[in-house]
Amino acid sequence: MAKRKNRVEKSVLSWAFTVSVLIFLGFGSEVARANVAQYHQQGERGKALYKLAADLPNPQQRVHRVGLVNFCVTNWGFFGSQTRDLKESLGGCFNPNPDEEVDAPSCEYPPGSDIDYLFQGGLWIGAMVDGYPYVSVGCDGWFWIHEFWPEAGEEGAIREASTRSNVSCYSPEAVSEQDIIAVYTDTSADIPLSPDDPATVDFDKRKHFPLGLQITQKSYSWSYEYAEDFVLIDLWVKNIGVKRIEDVYMGLYIDADCAHKDENPYGPFGAQDDICGFRRVVGDPGAEWDCSDTVNLAWIADNDGHGVAGEKIFTQVSPIAVTGARVVRSPRALDYSFNWWISNQGGYPKDWSPWRRESLNRWREFNICYPEVQNTFPDGVMGTPGGDCSKYFVLSNNEFDYDQIFSCIAPDEDPDWLEASPECDDLADGYDTRYLMSFGPFDQIAPGESLVVTIGYIAGADFHQEPDNWTNPPGKTPDQVYAGFNFADFETNAKWAAFVYDNPELPNLPCGDGVPDFRGPPPPPSPELQFETSKGRVKVKWNGKYTEKSRDSFNNRQDFEGYRIYRSRTGAIEDYALLGSYDKADFKIYRLNRNKERRPWEWRAASVSLDSLKSWLDERGDGGAVIGDDPTVWTKDRPFVIEEVHPPFYIHLSDSIDVDLSYAVTFDSIKLESYDSLYFEAQDWNIGFDAVIADTAYRNLVDRTSPADTLDRYWDYEYELGEFASQSVHYAVTTFDVGDPQTGLQALESSKLINATEVWPVDNWETVEAEGLKVMVYPNPYRIDGGYVADKYEPGGIYGKRIRFVNLPPRCTIRIYCLDGDLVQTLHHERNRDDLDATIDQWDLISRNRQAVVSGIYLFSVEDKDTGENQVGKFVILK
Repeated sequence: MAKRKNRVEKSVLSWAFTVSVLIFLGFGSEVARANVAQYHQQGERGKALYKLAADLPNPQQRVHRVGLVNFCVTNWGFFGSQTRDLKESLGGCFNPNPDEEVDAPSCEYPPGSDIDYLFQGGLWIGAMVDGYPYVSVGCDGWFWIHEFWPEAGEEGAIREASTRSNVSCYSPEAVSEQDIIAVYTDTSADIPLSPDDPATVDFDKRKHFPLGLQITQKSYSWSYEYAEDFVLIDLWVKNIGVKRIEDVYMGLYIDADCAHKDENPYGPFGAQDDICGFRRVVGDPGAEWDCSDTVNLAWIADNDGHGVAGEKIFTQVSPIAVTGARVVRSPRALDYSFNWWISNQGGYPKDWSPWRRESLNRWREFNICYPEVQNTFPDGVMGTPGGDCSKYFVLSNNEFDYDQIFSCIAPDEDPDWLEASPECDDLADGYDTRYLMSFGPFDQIAPGESLVVTIGYIAGADFHQEPDNWTNPPGKTPDQVYAGFNFADFETNAKWAAFVYDNPELPNLPCGDGVPDFRGPPPPPSPELQFETSKGRVKVKWNGKYTEKSRDSFNNRQDFEGYRIYRSRTGAIEDYALLGSYDKADFKIYRLNRNKERRPWEWRAASVSLDSLKSWLDERGDGGAVIGDDPTVWTKDRPFVIEEVHPPFYIHLSDSIDVDLSYAVTFDSIKLESYDSLYFEAQDWNIGFDAVIADTAYRNLVDRTSPADTLDRYWDYEYELGEFASQSVHYAVTTFDVGDPQTGLQALESSKLINATEVWPVDNWETVEAEGLKVMVYPNPYRIDGGYVADKYEPGGIYGKRIRFVNLPPRCTIRIYCLDGDLVQTLHHERNRDDLDATIDQWDLISRNRQAVVSGIYLFSVEDKDTGENQVGKFVILK
């Protein structure tokens, strides 16, 4: 969606305002004019410094899809897909449609919701060269300026890698489950994709001045529970030019436009109601394992979540989350700035931003570029920074703007701020807002040198709690509205972004050791699923050998605990329902720490078998107490107390988790002394696996006699369920581990999205062929009042209606006719024999002329493309 100023309209409005606090200062000296002329000539000098590519670059888009944030990155300096205006490029390791260009989710959260929290975000880098400020931007969000580009052809293409061994882009060198690597430069001044833009010429009177930068951008994402809500972006900035650049500042520019994809971007619930702000979150230094580091966290969200008026509910299209960014790595301690502004075609007073008075004074001194303006940015606006001088000033102004919601009251409470916009009431409750989080200065980057910065782009759920937060009760103050925002999940995810970047080393280094890790403790690998289907039944099958034998890359333990089976009618992540959980029969150990004043209960061991507990502790309890067959009878209120023992004894925990170690692994032990207190909890449900073991007799034989398991049958599982044959279902099998007592991390579960699969409970082709089953249509008759939407049989709407054909040949042509023989529609069914939908297809009741069909009797024919056989039938539509 184009978001660009109307320059003709804007020129009329440029000076049609006055601001009482601004004093227009002349700038007409000969020295000043000389400086301006020299600045404008730099563009020509810059062109000679860099070798420019002769071929057109190869811009591409790729979407992070393994976590809960479907996040679009590019190889031309920005993030987001402009609310799906851009397509995901062909290919892609996790692209569900690699053979065609489809709309790219911009920052969809959660997956499948169609709610995007980003229009476009771009990298800004500014520096001083020969005493003049220059800025290269991935995007500026207003004039459509793009100054970073990749190389031509495959050399400029995006690359992917993954730690998942079962995907095509697996690499032992991968950092995350989905690495996306792009390289681009700002040296493309003379190629057609970076023309003389009128907006740029008006301000800087020259073409783009390259700083000579090459950016290697590596973005990482995970599906693990603690890391599924963010993407880490590693930026390696190298000076490939011939001149030293100084006083370097970097910034992340964000224009969110939080809304469902079907929302009118120019309507009241599209781009025009965002709010933003900044959080300084400090960890609790009194907490045992917390990192007392300051988290500088920029945020942006829809103003109210767009709930249903009067019903006090949020719907599936309500943008109730919050997103934002933080820096998790920089070469040294930096100064931060946070500036937000409104861009508006009408100019001031809606094109506006907060300004400190000292910032205005600094701007007057700094502005050597635009002699016609001294109290505003070019175009006479107080918000949108047009041209390099304005952009560099905002990057480097060391200003922290107050949160947008306080636009009308902050200037009254603090006289250091300029007066509020006359339109502040309209701006404070949400508008087309943008922000820039910037940091620096990096003193210099000499030719050939690099610096590296890591940014986390983070989402948080349930930011909006009440649909009427702004209005109930009437007369709320901004502080009262702000108190209704929920930052808890957002801030937790921001802390985890830092932990994944640099793992805590407890207890001595809770903030990490300063060396990047880019990893976290993973859950066990998810199994690959297979399915057997028949009419009205689905059997889910998997082999768990690899899953259960894998070791945690953090602690080297085999920490598999169990499987969970989920089912969803829609495939949306929030719609999956738990069908069953199957796990080992094992226990957690808690010990009372008598050496601390508060005497806390501490989790000391995970996945301890009943036999191990008995061997360690039976007859060691006070008064000869034994563990018994149910350790959970020993609780906090009635603990298992160790008898008087001399000397103390130790429980060696390695015995409880690894039963087939081929090499030594050092695990902690628990030292137990006289009168120590313990209690026990079930590790999970302690149900066992009997209900899902595929061949119980064989497993029992192996357990008794330990024969060679050459066919891996020991690890086969299956789960069968009856279903409505008329509706597809989605199944997923997750894995979970035992957690980690050392770090306090609870059990981790793999993502449902890893192996989620849509399945049709219909006869497979082998059955259809063997039994000679005929093609059928359902529902027949199709009734417009059949309640199919409520039953989730179809999505609804004119293009959401569905009639299904079953028992189809894998390759066939379906033709639909009205009674007089006119062809209504042709469907081409192309499947492999073993595809889960090989024998089923559907029609949306739209004719080949793209019109909804009318009531009546319809005929159909099905031509088998492999045998030439034809089947015919009829169905009825009642509207």
